[in-house]
Amino acid sequence: MIPENLKTRLILPLIATATLILIVCGEEVQEPAPASPTSSPPTSTPAPTQPATSLPPSPTQIPPTSTATAVPPSPTSTPLPPTPTATAVPAPPDQATDTPLEEKTFSFLEHLTAEYSPRESATDEELAAAHFLRNRLEDLGYDVYIQDFNVSRLLAKVEYSPGSAAGPDVIETQPIVGSFEGSGTGNLADVGMAFEEDIPSQGLDGKVALIERGTITFQEKVNRVAEAGAVAAIVFNNQQGNFRGAFRSQSQIPAVSFTRADGQKLLDLMNQGETSAIVSVQPTSLPSRNVIAEKPDNSESGGTVIVGAHYDTTPDTQGANDNGSGLSVVMTMAELTADTEYPFTVKFVLFGSEEIGLFGSRHYVDALTEQDIEDTVAMLNFDVPGSGERLDFIGSRELTDHATDIVADIGAKAADAGLPEGVGSDHTPFHQAGIPVIFILADDLSRINSPRDDIEWINPTLMGWSADIGIQLLDRLAQDTAP
Repeated sequence: MIPENLKTRLILPLIATATLILIVCGEEVQEPAPASPTSSPPTSTPAPTQPATSLPPSPTQIPPTSTATAVPPSPTSTPLPPTPTATAVPAPPDQATDTPLEEKTFSFLEHLTAEYSPRESATDEELAAAHFLRNRLEDLGYDVYIQDFNVSRLLAKVEYSPGSAAGPDVIETQPIVGSFEGSGTGNLADVGMAFEEDIPSQGLDGKVALIERGTITFQEKVNRVAEAGAVAAIVFNNQQGNFRGAFRSQSQIPAVSFTRADGQKLLDLMNQGETSAIVSVQPTSLPSRNVIAEKPDNSESGGTVIVGAHYDTTPDTQGANDNGSGLSVVMTMAELTADTEYPFTVKFVLFGSEEIGLFGSRHYVDALTEQDIEDTVAMLNFDVPGSGERLDFIGSRELTDHATDIVADIGAKAADAGLPEGVGSDHTPFHQAGIPVIFILADDLSRINSPRDDIEWINPTLMGWSADIGIQLLDRLAQDTAP
């Protein structure tokens, strides 16, 4: 059931038949390898690793007040741990959707996926997506500006040289979170999965260990080869694509992750003769940015409501659920409320670099004054609401109660998952600042941050519900704050 006020918002845009599209959440921290995929992941293009260039400043741009400091991502940067038993409801791209809201959100997601995936944090991919989003929001009539900030993160690469090669080849990759910072140089040594019996009796003094992922933790693998004398470690995947791993405590040597294809390439070279490698894990500062669209209020004292979603992804993924789905919901809300008057300012904030430590949302909140924080009525966060059978709400009681009432009205499936403590997404910095928040997500997170997070597994009904709930939350907040 779509309320009359929402029907009014939908009719005019549908007459124009403007077709949109998009995609966008947290970071996977894997140690033992998961089960093999049950469906073939899409072929993906390796993410550019050159530092992104800043968007040209807008006249209304808020200058960044600080440089974001590096905080190694932790397992809590994922909204909830993956649920292997969760049931997905696949919706192939050619599947018809049932309601205008489903059609709008899914159409935007299709376009985003086709044209702007991956959108790896703090890269040229993220920059291109920011341009697209800014232009789209300006077309909807919003005042849009870019909030630039820098992120400090570790970059990793491997240079390798077969004995007969004229010069080294380079593979850009990513460090395992918690890796020792530095470099190690030596001949490659194949140590299988780095079980005790895989370590040669003569040890690994001065070697770079090439390790296959699986069965035991990254920590155990890398500690074992380091204790045997290895100067660096390369862990290659046991399935297609790369992965994002993490140590429980810092490793003794530089350690990086590799795709299975790159690992096999090195094994093939080693079969032809000695192959040397330099493994490097070094900190660097990279530019990123938030995209902020503002709809002015009709009073000077109505406060501000933030509607947010992150638009970056991890490498080597479409990011259809994480967080293309949330981004598509927010962009649909921005379109359908563009001409709606509220007694407060509505800001649609699309956060950059969420996947590597909530950098965009942390920077946004850090730039707020005490008065700004006091004047912020609520923050609505949409992250991974696109895959599964039901929605979950996490957040402040008043907002989750409103959402629960709305769900009953529209006949959606949803559950109140409680308060936001310990659950990491872009609502977290707002909650920590004392701002009321609600985080809307769906129940299947089993493919996020992997090449399998593609549009095949998106359930358009969930995105339609999310957009409906979000718009009606704005309406209810307007009733609550009206004079």
